[in-house]
Amino acid sequence: MPVLPEKWVIGFHERHGRNITLTNGNQRAVREGDTYDHGMVFSDRPLHIGEVFQLKIEELESKWAGSLVCKGYMKC
Repeated sequence: MPVLPEKWVIGFHERHGRNITLTNGNQRAVREGDTYDHGMVFSDRPLHIGEVFQLKIEELESKWAGSLVCKGYMKC
């Protein structure tokens, strides 16, 4: 039997980079400022092995050349 997550909606953890603003009950993260650093966010709970989650990117910033990195081994 699969393990069900403790909640269906995954939000962002209250600990985040200083250039991040969380809104909408920690469901939306916005990068602020004019620098490339300090933009990390984390889920508000550990993800289960095999758990699928979805991110919606609402806007792209053309002045930065980078990537979206998902790391599954961090623990806060």
